[in-house]
Amino acid sequence: MTALLDEHEHLEVEPTLRELHIPSSIYYRWRRAAKEPCERIGRDTEPTGQIQRIHTESGGASTRP
Repeated sequence: MTALLDEHEHLEVEPTLRELHIPSSIYYRWRRAAKEPCERIGRDTEPTGQIQRIHTESGGASTRP
C-alpha cells in the first residue's frame, strides 16, 4: 500500500484509501512502523547483524564440511 502511494505521487492518500477500503489508521501505522520499528523488531535484527559481522570477520568460513 505505501509503495503504491510512494510510486504515484499524484494520488491523494485519503481518497485512495477510501477507494481501496483500507482504514487510514492502518496506513499511518504502516508509515510509522517503517520509520520507528517496534522494540521487538530491533531485538530480532540485532543477532542477525552480529552473525553477519562474525561471518565476515571469519573470511566467510563455514563450519560445514
